[in-house]
Amino acid sequence: MKRIKHLVFLTSLSFSLGVFSCDFAGENSKTLQKPNIFISEFYAGESINDCILELGTLEEEPFDISNLTLKVYSGSNLRLSYNFKGVQISKSNLVLVENQESTFTDSTSTILKLEDNTLYGLYYVELVDEKNRMIDSLGFKEFNTSYVDQQSLIKLPNHFLDRDKFDRMNYVKARKGVTKYLGNLETPVTEEEILEGPRLDSEEYGSLPFESGDKSYGGYEKATVRRLGDGDTTFFNWPSGSSLSSSTSVRYLMIDTPEIDHGDGGGEKYGDTAKAFNNEKMSSATLIYVQSCRGGALHENYGRYLGFVWYTTKQNPTFSDLRLLNFDIVKAGLAKHALYDKYEEMYYKDVLYFDYLAYANAYAAKNKLYIHEDK
Repeated sequence: MKRIKHLVFLTSLSFSLGVFSCDFAGENSKTLQKPNIFISEFYAGESINDCILELGTLEEEPFDISNLTLKVYSGSNLRLSYNFKGVQISKSNLVLVENQESTFTDSTSTILKLEDNTLYGLYYVELVDEKNRMIDSLGFKEFNTSYVDQQSLIKLPNHFLDRDKFDRMNYVKARKGVTKYLGNLETPVTEEEILEGPRLDSEEYGSLPFESGDKSYGGYEKATVRRLGDGDTTFFNWPSGSSLSSSTSVRYLMIDTPEIDHGDGGGEKYGDTAKAFNNEKMSSATLIYVQSCRGGALHENYGRYLGFVWYTTKQNPTFSDLRLLNFDIVKAGLAKHALYDKYEEMYYKDVLYFDYLAYANAYAAKNKLYIHEDK
């Protein structure tokens, strides 16, 4: 049974810094060889005072981190400087630093409770050595820009030791209230999985109706294409007995493709490209399901259904072959990621659909695809 330690009861330990996996470069070196330690997770609860910062390592044997200090900034103002004197860390005994209101317990972690509520997913957090050299960080120094709000920001395994600067693409977000990734180095998905997009979870959504009483419940309907639309709409035929109207198109949720020319000269750059991409996928689809948004609206302002479109072009397809077309359009750089609502009840493997699309948008922007080419 591991010890639960609190700030007021920390005692000095006598371990040497030599157990770090790598040494610091010399004073004149431009490259800082950082120890095998990193910020692995930031949990933000429903209250801004219920936040937990997790430090991780890949070292199996415990080592002392007395030479490290946690610094928290609000803008350019230093709010907290906390030294880890006498604290050990190992892969099986991570270090969690929590605000006063946190009630998280874990027998396999060292838990340090701060004397105030300084941790907040808006502030810049920095882990530094005894010479104030940065080891890892979260956020943007001198700018209060939110990087996590009532979710968990979890570092992806292949980026554990990528620490030169904060990069949102090195992390995945777990949905609100999920704490099972604290105290370990597990993640909901890998980077490869998040770049493939979510899958349609029949256990989570299979028993739900698509709609009832003009409300959206998150269920899905099998569909076939009735008529192609532009980059983010399609008309579908529905199964016999469905309450959905085939004369009403489906507007894809969370995305906004460039406008096509409707004869008024109002077309936007890449509008036709997005239309061709969407129509090619829908024309060649061998299996299609359309899903509504649990807790969201059934219709938008023009009366169109709002939905997530799942498809595959594989021959003899199975349900597991389905991909989210909304995601693929964003990842291709052919749609803005609509930020007006997180749709917090729609998720796959503890990651919101919203955050899959946010990652796809970041990928397209990083690679300057289509609508991102001039940014």
